Amino acid sequence: MDRSSVNWKGYIPAITTPFTKDRQLDERALQSLLEWLDAQGVHGIVVAGTTGEWFSLSPAERRTVLNLAGRQMRGKRTLIAGCNAFSASQVIAHAEVAHEAGFDGILVTPPPYIVPSENEIYEFYRYISDHVAIPVCVYNWPPGTNVDMSTELVERLAGLEMIVAVKNSTGRLDRFIRTFFAVKDRIRVFGFGMDQLGATLIRVHGGDGTMGAGAVLGRDSPDFYNHLWARRRSGGAALRRARPHHLGGLVHREPHGALRICAGDPQGGAERAGFTGRLPAPANPRAFG
Repeated sequence: MDRSSVNWKGYIPAITTPFTKDRQLDERALQSLLEWLDAQGVHGIVVAGTTGEWFSLSPAERRTVLNLAGRQMRGKRTLIAGCNAFSASQVIAHAEVAHEAGFDGILVTPPPYIVPSENEIYEFYRYISDHVAIPVCVYNWPPGTNVDMSTELVERLAGLEMIVAVKNSTGRLDRFIRTFFAVKDRIRVFGFGMDQLGATLIRVHGGDGTMGAGAVLGRDSPDFYNHLWARRRSGGAALRRARPHHLGGLVHREPHGALRICAGDPQGGAERAGFTGRLPAPANPRAFG
């Protein structure tokens, strides 16, 4: 497999997992959220990612969330399942559920907390690649793993059979750009800012999209890509409506009255979406502000 094996592109938000006030899964709210996202024209959805509080979900709950999303959205939008876990065997078990539910791929970070070496990270993904039947997006997520993958490591990972993409959340712009140009012809690259630099890398150099951020701006985010693609098709005359913008820190009121904020605070994001997150107050970063 390689980048041509999938058609993933554009804006693919990582969505919240709604819970009831007593911190049980709220399946009806999840169905409503998926319906709203579909109407906003997002190009795909990440389910059970960081914003979806994968770390608070039991295996049975994750299965429920993936099965519900699969029944409702497969064939309509690109569906990517967050399969983060502390061991490769756990990732593989989650990947089997995602595959059976009709997902198009899985998103996987290196094991959190452990701080593995680059050789250990490579072996982690190699084992996963050898044992799953679904395309894999590598997730370089330094805030959650304390590891920032080097360009050389991502190049090695791009050679594994089931690796088709990377979501690169490095905080170093130089490393992001170097890695992008090193692997963009082999695997898809996500992580571009919705600003002038991001627009240039996407339109001129073939960047693939943005994965995450919780659908902060509704239709505005997928339209950023829609207009970039229209300009590319028309030779440059159709970008006036594609105004670059930054997602960080923005709050937006959607037509149904809910507030949505950027990823990075799952509890706050869920509450502002009109849902209840699972994390208790002491685990909510806003509780210390």
